[in-house]
Amino acid sequence: MGYIIGCATCISRRQCKTMSGADDHSKELLRAIADMLGMPPERFYDAAPVADPEDTRQLTYLWHRLRTPAGRAAALGALKKILDDEGG
Repeated sequence: MGYIIGCATCISRRQCKTMSGADDHSKELLRAIADMLGMPPERFYDAAPVADPEDTRQLTYLWHRLRTPAGRAAALGALKKILDDEGG
């Protein structure tokens, strides 16, 4: 999983605006991530820009430190509430 996340980070560092801006390997990795998340790959380019790539790394790190299904459910609930509050 870390390898896939690393490649997705490389794609965002290239600031690709469309799938045609990435090489075939990167496109396949991005499609795999999108499939796991149940969304089209193009959604990565439509999202609000991340002010600091470190934020994404920290979020992933914290998620993987959660040890129980209850902890993950609480984290997801909190994120969903924030999205609702932001109108997303």
